[in-house]
Order: sequence, then C-alpha cells, then structure tokens
Amino acid sequence: MASRVGYIDSSRGILLALMALDHVRSFVHKSHPSEYWSIGLPVFQGDSIAFASRLVTHFCAPGFFMLMGVSMMLFASKSGNSKRSLTKHFLIRGGILILLQHFLINVAWGIASLSYDVPRESYGVLSPPGESGATYAYFGVLSSLGICMVLCSFLMHLRPIWIFLLMILTECISYALITNRLPDTETSLILRLIGIPGRSSGALVNYPILPWLSMVLLGLLIGRLITAERLPPKALALISLACFSGFLLLRVNDLGDYNVIVENGWIGFLNFTKYPASPVYQLFTLGGIFGLLLVSQKIKPHWPTPFFSFGRSTLFFYASHLFLYGLIGFLFPRGGSWGFVFISWIIGLGIMLIMCKKWTALKQRYPSGHAIHYF
Repeated sequence: MASRVGYIDSSRGILLALMALDHVRSFVHKSHPSEYWSIGLPVFQGDSIAFASRLVTHFCAPGFFMLMGVSMMLFASKSGNSKRSLTKHFLIRGGILILLQHFLINVAWGIASLSYDVPRESYGVLSPPGESGATYAYFGVLSSLGICMVLCSFLMHLRPIWIFLLMILTECISYALITNRLPDTETSLILRLIGIPGRSSGALVNYPILPWLSMVLLGLLIGRLITAERLPPKALALISLACFSGFLLLRVNDLGDYNVIVENGWIGFLNFTKYPASPVYQLFTLGGIFGLLLVSQKIKPHWPTPFFSFGRSTLFFYASHLFLYGLIGFLFPRGGSWGFVFISWIIGLGIMLIMCKKWTALKQRYPSGHAIHYF
C-alpha cells in the first residue's frame, strides 16, 4: 500500500480550497460567524450566501483531523519502521505543528487583522465564551492537530478495538464536559485545552483536544481498513448514509447540539455548534467527508489534478494561503462585496496551485529522510 493514495490527497485538496473560502471571506468581506457553545449561534437573518459560504467550510476541520489519522496509518504501512521509529517521527512532526501555530500562523492572523478599517461582522456573536480582553496566545487548528498527532504517535499502535473504545470514551467525556458546564463559568486554561473552548488567562482556545482527538482516532481506524484494502466504495457510501441518518435522527428531535435553533427554515436546521464540535456537527460533516472520499475515489485520476496538488502540500498550503489572502485583504480595508470574495478566492487558488507545485518539486529533490519532508 502506497503512503499516498490519490483520492485521499484529492479529497484533502478540496477541503483546503473550501477552507480558503472561509478565510478569504473574513479578510475581504470582513465577516466571519463563530458557532460557540453557551453564547448562542450566529443569526444570519435569511442571508443565504453568508450562511452557505460558511456551511460548506464546516467539512474542513473534521476532514483534516480524520485524514491526518488516515495518513498516519498509510505512512506506517509503507515505511516499515519500528513502532519506536514511527512514534519518534510523529512526535517530531506534531511538535513542529504546535510551534508553527504559535510562531508563524498566529503572526499571519495578526498581519491580516491590520487590514480591518471596520469592525468584523460576526452575526451577533460578539466574543467567545470566557474572559473578555486581549488575546495573547491562540490555540487554533494547527496546534490541536499537533497535540493530537503527538498523542496518536502512541495510540496508533493499539489494537483496533481499543482505538474504537477510546474514540467513544473521548466523545463521551467531551460531551459531558460541555453539558455539565452550561452556562460557561470561569474556566481554567487547562480545561479550555482539554475540551471547553473559550478565552482564559489571555489565551483563546478554539480547538480543544478531546472532540478533535476522536476524529483522528476514527481516521486511524479508517486508515487500517484502507491499508488492508477493506474499504470499497460501497462501504464509503454506507458510512456516509449512516452518518447523515444519525444527524437527521438527532436534529429532528432537537438533540445533539449545545445551542438552541435560532432561525427558521434550512438555515436554522443546518446551523449548529462547531466550538466544540457537537455530535450533530460531527455526524453531518463526517457524512459529507465520506461522500467526498467516495466521489474522489470514483472520478478519473486526471480530473482533480489541482486538488491533488493542494492535498500533497497540505501544511505548505495552510501556512501560505493565510499570508496570501491576508495581503489581498488590504485591498478592501472597509470590506468588499461577495463578488470580490469569490474572485479573490479563485485568483488566490490559482496562485496557490503554482506555489504548491513548486514546493512539491522542491521536496522531491531531497531524500525521504530529509527534514524538509516534515513540512
């Protein structure tokens, strides 16, 4: 089994492109909704474009976490390294992700924030749960991915049944942490990092460990099925259908979310809590992710070439696109229309495609053990 599977890279590349849309709307349109627990969901007041452009990006974070687990298993199956060597490799790589969050990615967010001459539209969600005041440290998706990779560098060696049980346990603890602390009270930074998003001690945590660790553990299980060639298209379709069915079952009974529905119609039905990932959010997005894997697996390999290029340069794309779109944001200090958002998005993806191809070509000049391959 190769360490790179074409439809996995293509699916990841599509998710990266959607993620870029979420960020360019923040930098160009100067708007960004945040679906936090305990403080109410954003209210879109029937604005279909504003909501739909957020909804399609919900698949990104769960996809990144799950596909990271898949990729860890694919790498392990190909490398032939000992368990100790694999653990060391992923410990180093996870540590790099954490450092990049705090010394590069947070810098990119800071630079982009300087382009705002107007307050950012947040659709009624004025601040995250917890303390008010300035944020001096931000724990975003990359730091959470890094922490999960560090943990899974040990957990990946467990038998599948133990990984499955641990996945269920992390879900239960995550749900219990939130439901037992509504409404939010003064919460320590440690609890924020473990499972309760919000701001404490000058640090903002959007991606706590537990609800996202379960996604990586699921990815480890899926990765084992792929390496054993036991995940045919029919299985992907059945898993996708099961996830969407579970979502509908919970949602129509008003279960599985940390907030109440705040709008009527399809917007209210599909507007749910992301911080932390609620059960309905997880089921809905996983249904879409498995569907995406199915479609990517079925499509001829030459069709998704741009997305394949993005998916092979995930970390490079993530770091670079923030600086690129952040700089584009300076062209619209008071905010641009949705037309400018989509034009900027497409132009930026074209630039990123060129950059990703050059980055991939650069990495191929170096042997597999070179430090550049950690990036």
